[in-house]
Amino acid sequence: MGSLVFPAAATSSASSTATTLERGNWAPRNFEAINALIAKHSSGNSPDDAAAAYAVFDWDNTSIINDVTDKLFLYQIDHLAYRLTPEEFAQNLVGTVPGGLFKESIVNDAKQRVSLEDIAADISADYTYLHANYQGLAGTKTLEEITSSPQFQDFKAKLYFLFEAIIDTHGKEIAYPWEIFFVDNMTEEEFRVLAQDSIRHQMGAEISKHAAQSPASLRGRAGVVSISYADGMRTVPEIYNLMHTFLDNGIDVYVVSAGFEPLVEAIASSPDYAYNVPVDKVFGLRLEQDPNGAYLPEYKKDYPFTYGSGKTGTHPQGNFRQA
Repeated sequence: MGSLVFPAAATSSASSTATTLERGNWAPRNFEAINALIAKHSSGNSPDDAAAAYAVFDWDNTSIINDVTDKLFLYQIDHLAYRLTPEEFAQNLVGTVPGGLFKESIVNDAKQRVSLEDIAADISADYTYLHANYQGLAGTKTLEEITSSPQFQDFKAKLYFLFEAIIDTHGKEIAYPWEIFFVDNMTEEEFRVLAQDSIRHQMGAEISKHAAQSPASLRGRAGVVSISYADGMRTVPEIYNLMHTFLDNGIDVYVVSAGFEPLVEAIASSPDYAYNVPVDKVFGLRLEQDPNGAYLPEYKKDYPFTYGSGKTGTHPQGNFRQA
């Protein structure tokens, strides 16, 4: 959870009737401290009051188990859920990423350093094959058939390897927007369908760790690489009960995430998942859109990067106050 701000006006005698938190799986000390905090600062007024205290929640691995945008990225890979030509895909791989070798620790299985240009060339070749052959794009093969191919195995391992290489070398400000550029050409409605498909899949998947390796038969320019990743996602009842308890006590609730905003909204604002945070109080990464409403592989201009200190700039009336 992020900052919790208590203006002087938020303290009142209404604390004696404050709604308390459900016990759940809270650690005893935390449970007592949060209930005392709520009782002390309960305003008895609407959380929409300008003077109300408010709580700002992080999302991934705080309000939900695992990372929703990372899981979307993997879902897109596993289901080849793209609206991109091979040329567009190739451009999105490199468009905002500095060229050259990644940092010294980014090596293939032969302990050789890897460059953006080499691994992007391998992924582009894989996607060209997959695009031409998968029935969901321009081919005739089923998803089961195409995901059994060495080209798909190479594609998955190297694309996820590339994402991690970008984070480790260039940081989250480059990597996090890059990760969502692959929804390029989707309309908001098309993305909503994809988001729900990804969420349902991950909610039903076992929370587990997996490993993958690109095939030796497709060494390409980058060589053989190995990856590990987490699967599965779960809601956290203690967190959505905490959100509801805050609201019942006149403390407003916001979610500010480094995930893709419409994806976070699909869980945080949906009655299906019990958080019920209003859409206008959920903030996350945003993309530019074309005149027809389709997403572009460009981060939203003049909008904060909603990670770390950038989260404070998303409040609709100005910066979130720091506790």
